[in-house]
Amino acid sequence: MRERRSCGTINLEVKMRLLPIRTGEWQILAVCTPRGDCPLLEFLVGQDGGLARDARRMLRLLDRAARQGPPQNKAISHQLDREIWEFIQGQIRVLWFYDEGKMIVCRPP
Repeated sequence: MRERRSCGTINLEVKMRLLPIRTGEWQILAVCTPRGDCPLLEFLVGQDGGLARDARRMLRLLDRAARQGPPQNKAISHQLDREIWEFIQGQIRVLWFYDEGKMIVCRPP
């Protein structure tokens, strides 16, 4: 049975429940549902078949971003809009934005 993490971090300015999913020099956070589920993490770890390889690569990319910051390689991370960025691994895209203090907040799929 998979360990269940709880969404304990709350950004009070935007009233968003966040779950730390990777930590290092940077903190990678994922948006949670009001019930405390983490759709992004559940999606990535729950993949099998065709998207499993891309999901594993995305988790490694998130690990690397936590250690080193967002990648400079535009093929795997680039700005979409003024404040919205995208991580790319194969067919999987994860939208994210910067927050204060070396934080990256990832949106659910």
